[in-house]
Amino acid sequence: MRKVLVSFLLIFGLMSSVSADFKTAYDAYQQGDYKTAIKEYTSLAKQGNVYAQYNLGLMYDLGKGVAKDEVQAVAWYQKAAEQDYASAQFNLGLMYNLGKGVAKDEVQAVAWYQKAAEQGIADAQYNLGVMYANGRGVAKDDQTAVKWYRKAAEQGQANAQNNLGVMYAKGEGVPVDDVLAYMWANIAMNGELRDILAEGMLPEQIAEAQRLSREWRAKKVNNSRNKTSIQNQPLIDIKIHATGTGFRINRNGAILTNNHVIKNCTSIKVNGKTVRLLSADSQNDLALLQGSVSVNIAKFRSGKGVRIGDEVVVAGYPLRGVLGGGLNISTGTVSALSGLGNDSGKLQISAPINGGNSGGPLLDKSGRVVGVIVSKVSAVKSVEILGDIIQGANFAIKANVVQSFLDMNSVDYQMSSNNKVQSTADIAEQAKIYTVLVECWK
Repeated sequence: MRKVLVSFLLIFGLMSSVSADFKTAYDAYQQGDYKTAIKEYTSLAKQGNVYAQYNLGLMYDLGKGVAKDEVQAVAWYQKAAEQDYASAQFNLGLMYNLGKGVAKDEVQAVAWYQKAAEQGIADAQYNLGVMYANGRGVAKDDQTAVKWYRKAAEQGQANAQNNLGVMYAKGEGVPVDDVLAYMWANIAMNGELRDILAEGMLPEQIAEAQRLSREWRAKKVNNSRNKTSIQNQPLIDIKIHATGTGFRINRNGAILTNNHVIKNCTSIKVNGKTVRLLSADSQNDLALLQGSVSVNIAKFRSGKGVRIGDEVVVAGYPLRGVLGGGLNISTGTVSALSGLGNDSGKLQISAPINGGNSGGPLLDKSGRVVGVIVSKVSAVKSVEILGDIIQGANFAIKANVVQSFLDMNSVDYQMSSNNKVQSTADIAEQAKIYTVLVECWK
């Protein structure tokens, strides 16, 4: 089972009908004028404005504009939570769960998670499921854990989807059901669990699980009180903010890249032409773009995955304008079959990568896709933290995680069993026709 993680809901929302004073505070925060934001929020919060109370709690929690003060954060979360503000209820539950700003109290954590969960906050539903599954703050109850995991999973909460798949695989709180276990593992992009399940399933069971995965869609919970925002004015003068790499995966024009390459972009361009964002997965850092049709596509490796020591090739457009304008190729080996923190969804490679390589294909010596380049360990940060430079620690998202993402979005892609070893030059020639430059404009 994956390590259970919890996170804050950092939501700065307000309704269109709130006062001008609140908008002043909100705008000040967005512009980095935290001193003004604190002043305005404090005034409004003391008058009982629930949104100001919640945002003031966040600012104390994060140390924005004031010294970090978790006790004050809890106090303001409490006031907003008592006014039935769901996000404040979740954060208050988290503070009790972690013992931040208040004595650790899992019973209180469960109580506040419950209130937020009943209002549809997916992270609260997931955390509540964790509490019931582990008997923390409440009697262990697998059936109730499954109930809350399912509610969160249906909203698209990836950790809940993963845990729900595990529950079906083990028969905890529900009867053993390999088809549903496979489906939820697939939706959660847990390729490892999915592949383990597949070993004991019939082809028709796998086909049914894949069909259910393709047809699944996240539910939208209508909670306007906690999910409102200011309508921003459209940007008129936009410029290139960042560049990355992508590659074509089918003849219909689908292009794969990283989510962080295109996140919050006003416009996305591929090889200079504007494209449309089809789907994004922040959990696994993947994104799908709709470009123009093309017969030049990459193919994924079929059969067994890569091994430690296998040679690999990276194709991309790193440091655009510094390392030249054309496709850049680097080579190396697979250093490890997991990423940082033993992340089973990543590969570690020795091939050099730089800013702009993100989203590009990682290829085996037959020119087949075995991963998507995603990150590297910063030499500067490694010196700051460890006192030494970490070399050759670069990472790619494994192909099975990528394929689950594509399956979930009903996107066709091609596999290749051709394992004929090619020269790096030949692989580069092939990669050149399907690897693209991605530009983020803001």
